[in-house]
Amino acid sequence: MSRITPFLLAALVVAFHAPAALAWTAMTSGTDRQLRGVWGASPNDVFAVGRMGTILNWDGATWSVMDTPVPVELSDVWGSSASDVRAVGSQGAILYWDGTGPAWAETTIQQDEWHQNLFGIHGLAANDIWAVGGYLDMNGRWRRTQHYDGTDWTTLDRGAETRLNGVYALSATDVFAVGGTIFDQAYIYRYDGTDWTEMAVEHPGPLHDVWGSGPNDVYAVSPRGLGLGGAILHWDGTSWTVVHQSTASFHAVWGSGPSDVYVVGTGGTILHWDGTAWTPQASGTTQHLLGIWGSAAAGIFAVGDDGTILHQAPTP
Repeated sequence: MSRITPFLLAALVVAFHAPAALAWTAMTSGTDRQLRGVWGASPNDVFAVGRMGTILNWDGATWSVMDTPVPVELSDVWGSSASDVRAVGSQGAILYWDGTGPAWAETTIQQDEWHQNLFGIHGLAANDIWAVGGYLDMNGRWRRTQHYDGTDWTTLDRGAETRLNGVYALSATDVFAVGGTIFDQAYIYRYDGTDWTEMAVEHPGPLHDVWGSGPNDVYAVSPRGLGLGGAILHWDGTSWTVVHQSTASFHAVWGSGPSDVYVVGTGGTILHWDGTAWTPQASGTTQHLLGIWGSAAAGIFAVGDDGTILHQAPTP
């Protein structure tokens, strides 16, 4: 008769309780337009935005198209609650949803440049929101940051011959913004509550998105690294370093904590960081993925080309 030793019993317990990677499933979006950003207020209230003013809403059962005031290219979406959601895009557009509709409203901000685009939005509260992008004038292309205090949008920083693509606020005195164009090197800026300061980073490609769990744990992703693919950069409180490179281009990053970070990119690429290693996950698609967001209650949503929306159910 075989005997179960204490060591074998412990191994069986670990194996039984080890969480398996949850599968990604494709959702029916009802559109073939490119989707670039996603954010949710609850499991039954998730928004996805993209080309030609496309805004979709998930009610827990189906995705439906929402009415928008202008057919601009939308790049990102974020909200402080279900009744306070904003989407940003081309021509300096900031669209606002108050939770009632019937349509999103357009917010007007001062535009004293020839051509302005906003690519990223994030905030801490209804009266502390950041939007970043770039604009053109007779002297070239420049970065721009906008801040909303609950009443007005104010331009707090402009300069540097580049553009900003993503922003993430850790606190009112610690905000990261990343950028660069396809012809640029990487640019990273940090806000301390008073001024924006450029951070030292050496990377030969632009950065598209940024996310962090704390002041000493921030990730930025790039579609282009030293090779033909993308790169993941990490800030440890002292310096930015490349921690992963791939043949795929990376476009968005999101995490729930320091040991649970996701990166998405071209060809349906999804990578997961568990605190030890970056591991690819099967997405079931070859479409380019451009945005990702999640929560403990809602699970994780990834969006991309041709109306692609993927969902990973919350951990049981």
